[in-house]
Amino acid sequence: MEITSQKLRAASEASRTALKMHDLVSSPSLRKKLNKLIRPFGVFSLFNLERNSKRNSKLNGVAIAVIVKNEAPYIKEWVEYYKIIGITKIYLYDNDSQDDLKDRIKTDVESGYIDYHPIHGKVRQSDAYNKALWQARKDRLYLLVIDADEFLFMKNSTDRLFDIVKGKLNVNDGVGGLAINWLIFGSSHYEIKQPGLVTQTFVKRSPFGFKFNKHVKTLVNPDVVAGFLNPHFPVYIAGYHSVNLNGQTVEGPFNEPSADPEIRLNHYFTKSKEEFIKKRSRGMADNLNIRDMGKFEEHDQNDVFDDSMKRYQDELEKAVQNDGREDA
Repeated sequence: MEITSQKLRAASEASRTALKMHDLVSSPSLRKKLNKLIRPFGVFSLFNLERNSKRNSKLNGVAIAVIVKNEAPYIKEWVEYYKIIGITKIYLYDNDSQDDLKDRIKTDVESGYIDYHPIHGKVRQSDAYNKALWQARKDRLYLLVIDADEFLFMKNSTDRLFDIVKGKLNVNDGVGGLAINWLIFGSSHYEIKQPGLVTQTFVKRSPFGFKFNKHVKTLVNPDVVAGFLNPHFPVYIAGYHSVNLNGQTVEGPFNEPSADPEIRLNHYFTKSKEEFIKKRSRGMADNLNIRDMGKFEEHDQNDVFDDSMKRYQDELEKAVQNDGREDA
């Protein structure tokens, strides 16, 4: 069994013991200190993960893990979109939302499509993803970890994500995850919030080669992941790694984006300036910082007109209208 400091840390912080401890300790700094104390126990977690990974039992679909806070105005569109493209289940971690988010997703929680969990305190993103790893292993599902402003888009509308994933994640070759690049969409020059859907309103984006499109999010086989220490990529058990869509190894949160890939992650980072300011006030899920307005200027890329999400307009509008609400 290969043990590195990163693997040991990831396995210990993703252990059930650590996650329960994190639920009880509100202070991020105290959590860090306690994590160091329990790190040696990561050896046992790694041993169990490596032993269980050899069972090679089939995975039967794709789940999403997401941590959200005050996303009520947008959540219905986001959930319905992932239903349309064939996501099996959503593990949603509600980080102390103060809007009516839970009420908005009530029907999907009751149906079992959304597995809803409150998660309290600051800097809980990795905890949410590590909790989802346990659930995905139990449910026998691949796991994609993303944010609620990210929409996975397949160039070919007839493609099935599950089929693509099965073809690319071959554990016998040591492939444990698929790294998918961002594609940043800008504000479309809107200063204030618009009444329409996010995917239909913001139709101007960055070129594929834009510097922030080098960021990836990762779709993983949960059986071979030691844990998440970073929201963009996992730490694998020995012998496994991520690949990009071309089958090349990806180590870390960056991959050189290709032009017009078969799968991309449309990232509506800014929306309108008004919405970005509101988003900024919520803080961040993986650290204690507040985004400055310079982030808006950096990400507000509107060079390329792209209405490819229009193919989903009718289905999404119908689903959101059936929600029976209008957002101011």
